[in-house]
Amino acid sequence: MYSLSIAIGMMSWRMLYQDEEKAKAAYIALKDTTVPTIEITDDYGQTGTFKPMACPALMLEDMDKSKLAHIEQGLHRARTQANAQSRAQSDPVLAQRLLSSDPEVLPEGGAPPRPPGEPPKPPTPPEPEANSAMVVVAEVSTRLGFTKAEAEDDAGFSEAPTEGGSAIVSA
Repeated sequence: MYSLSIAIGMMSWRMLYQDEEKAKAAYIALKDTTVPTIEITDDYGQTGTFKPMACPALMLEDMDKSKLAHIEQGLHRARTQANAQSRAQSDPVLAQRLLSSDPEVLPEGGAPPRPPGEPPKPPTPPEPEANSAMVVVAEVSTRLGFTKAEAEDDAGFSEAPTEGGSAIVSA
């Protein structure tokens, strides 16, 4: 399977081909800026008329090879996570946090103690990953200069929808 991505202004269009020769023929035709317009049809019923001069970028992708690239990226990420978790366990400060079973308890937003006569609020249960190695990986990634989103991504967190919206859960 071959994908021909065509940039058109601020958007792109994707044409799909089963045959490499047809994909290359469409790619070459769109690079020919001496032709005012060209009509191409992919193998899945999409037909488009394009002005080659208005297509500033083209990309022809062998999707079988890019599938392997995605697999390699996933394996690299897993190896990186395993390495970071191993290093976190050998770091004295981070290892202590891993061994700690009691989460830190702080008043919400530094709120004052509850007024007399008010019943105490039930404790909020800690999130399942509160003391896991993934939190340590996220902290290490953050200390190395990654953004919070990149750190959570490295640690294996993902957004998962819940009934009340979305929550961060471990992968």
